[in-house]
Amino acid sequence: PFCLALPIIALAWHYGWQGALIATLMNAIALIASQTWHDHPVDLLLSLLAQSLTGLLLGAGIQRLRELNQSLQAELARNRRLAERLLETEESVRQEVARELHDDIGQTITAIRTQAGIVQRLAAENAGVKQGGAHIEQLSLGVYDSVRRLLGRLRPRQLDD
Repeated sequence: PFCLALPIIALAWHYGWQGALIATLMNAIALIASQTWHDHPVDLLLSLLAQSLTGLLLGAGIQRLRELNQSLQAELARNRRLAERLLETEESVRQEVARELHDDIGQTITAIRTQAGIVQRLAAENAGVKQGGAHIEQLSLGVYDSVRRLLGRLRPRQLDD
């Protein structure tokens, strides 16, 4: 009877193929002890075989699914750790690039502006040279502003607070 398969299915669900095996053995003992199938031993054997195979296959499948699920959970955790490391590395590179841009380009632009100011003062009588110095200073300020905007996109100040 099908109702005898229910314990096999339940134990297979909870304990895998081992639970199905134990339930199958218990069902076999119960069926043989009841002797209701004594007149039809082939039917008894077929019923036991069908229940056993169903339970064992179900239990093995469930156990395999659980193993795969555990493996998947481990891989997901590993991927999370890798993603965190990737973000940390990316942030570290951004900080380093922003620092290099700020330090190197900032110093160079300051030197250019200083030199342009000196040219303007020394060439007070030459309007063309003075205007060229002013133009160089304006260009350097434009570069400085561009670098500041780039730094803001590369490394927003809110991340440093």
